Amino acid sequence: MKIVKRLGNLAVPIAEKQLLGFLNKHFVDYGSFQSLKIDFVKKTIAIECLLLEEKSVVKIKLVGVKIVFRDGVYYLEINEAETSRKWLTNLLNDLNNGKFGDHHIIIPSKMAILLKPLF
Repeated sequence: MKIVKRLGNLAVPIAEKQLLGFLNKHFVDYGSFQSLKIDFVKKTIAIECLLLEEKSVVKIKLVGVKIVFRDGVYYLEINEAETSRKWLTNLLNDLNNGKFGDHHIIIPSKMAILLKPLF
């Protein structure tokens, strides 16, 4: 456990920077992501973003994060989302639970290889 924790502590800042860049590149139509913190012990990702037409920062917490490799593709999967906006919490959890069909967040293999040991 000590080795995993030590590797995690070293890799977290790199992974946070890479994931923040990924979000800002692929979700630009929704706003900008200001900060991102990974807690590999609790398996969570905390995000602060400024969504389009919002006047204040929105906080998002992804709980039960895991990286899954299926059919030759890496996915970011979560158990639950918590946000500072009830409507957004409901939407993210409905999307996550398949209410609107099968939705997955595909991540590049280089990023998955960096993130997988943390989750």
